[in-house]
Amino acid sequence: KSQYWGPESIPSDHLSALREQWRPCIEDWLWRQMFSDRLEEQLAGLSHWQKQAEDYTHLILEADVLDLVLKWLTWMLWHANTKVWKSMLDVLLALLRNLEGLDVPLTDRETQILVPNIVERSGHNILAIRELMQEVLRLCGVLAPRARMLPMLLNGLSSKSKRSAACSMKAIGDMLERQSTLSLLRSQKDLGLVLKLTADKDPEVRRSAIQTVALLSLHLDDDVFIKVCRGLPPLAKGPVQQAAMSLQEEFNDRP
Repeated sequence: KSQYWGPESIPSDHLSALREQWRPCIEDWLWRQMFSDRLEEQLAGLSHWQKQAEDYTHLILEADVLDLVLKWLTWMLWHANTKVWKSMLDVLLALLRNLEGLDVPLTDRETQILVPNIVERSGHNILAIRELMQEVLRLCGVLAPRARMLPMLLNGLSSKSKRSAACSMKAIGDMLERQSTLSLLRSQKDLGLVLKLTADKDPEVRRSAIQTVALLSLHLDDDVFIKVCRGLPPLAKGPVQQAAMSLQEEFNDRP
């Protein structure tokens, strides 16, 4: 269970081990579909697991195979076909939403399997796929131990893909509360990277960073937030202050 599982290429012996771990758990026809090279069989396997995720999440938990399900689903991200990605994300979202409904958190191990792989591939060139990935990361922020997830998202800010970096920044903003905000402030290196990206050349990264820094204002005393803003690039100070004021107004208008 402690074997490396992405986001870089998964060793062939680890994939072989996953196949063998699954073999006694399921019917042979489903096992063949899950590990087939044929697109129609892959989609059939995903369709079966969507039904399981939607209606039988409790049985997946009782069988203690959630980590195996997450390994198989994230392995499917190595397939280039968009239909496979969409089906895989539908299964994953159904599963995570049911875990949220059951109030069952992700373990450290499950978080380690899932989050780095989603972070690295969240910058898909199709907007609808990126939006599904963003929702997966949002749900992970609800279900996963935040102390474990925050470093994974911060690592995603340095992704070669600017779209993935933007998704990671949005996910950091989504999961901010008092404790995670203070965790971010304790690392000058991590905070410095977030502040630096408020002036990034990529507009989506820049917008996401400005919003995330502004969100810090909801969880910090005014004097601490002012001190944080001193580290902003000069061109970002105005946009961050404006975004923070808008957030405060929205917060104050809530009943």
